[in-house]
Amino acid sequence: MDLVSTLTDPKFLIAIFAAVSAAAVVFTLGSSFIGNRSQIKQRIKRVALEREKLRAEEMARLRGGAKDEGPRSIRRVAGKEYMTKVVQRFDLQKALADDNTVDSLARAGLRGQGPLTTFLFARFVTPFGLFFIGLFYLQFTVFSQNPLWQNAIYALFLGLVGAYLPNVLLKNRIIKRQLSIRRSWPDALDLMLLCVEAGM
Repeated sequence: MDLVSTLTDPKFLIAIFAAVSAAAVVFTLGSSFIGNRSQIKQRIKRVALEREKLRAEEMARLRGGAKDEGPRSIRRVAGKEYMTKVVQRFDLQKALADDNTVDSLARAGLRGQGPLTTFLFARFVTPFGLFFIGLFYLQFTVFSQNPLWQNAIYALFLGLVGAYLPNVLLKNRIIKRQLSIRRSWPDALDLMLLCVEAGM
């Protein structure tokens, strides 16, 4: 009778329920804390691997840049000087560039006067290049039996395509860069969290 009365005692039942509830709360919080710690460890490991990968790529790039100094860099600078002369001679910056062009290049990760000069040079040269290449190809290979004026019309359409080709390639690069930023954003937040926790 003492056992039955004890089990049916309201105070005893309240104490049992309180103990079970406390144990459930402790178990729930403990399991979530352990799970979060494992996820944090995985993120830290992933960020550390990514940091080592970036460091190795940067070292390889610096070593490669040191090896490439000399004639190759001279040719590269000479090419940029040639583009600059063409852009300045035909005043392409006023004719083909505006604020949207500079903003689009910035969104593509291309900042400064150098990428702008290269883009303007490409917009100026690509239509003529595709026109003459297309005319030569059509006249001497595929449609050699056609008259010259007809092949010139076909090549003119290729030139019109070339007028829009640099803009299309720039938009494609912008889209790819935005996707890359969205994919790497969680890792960047994790890295910022590590820096904050480390007091950096």
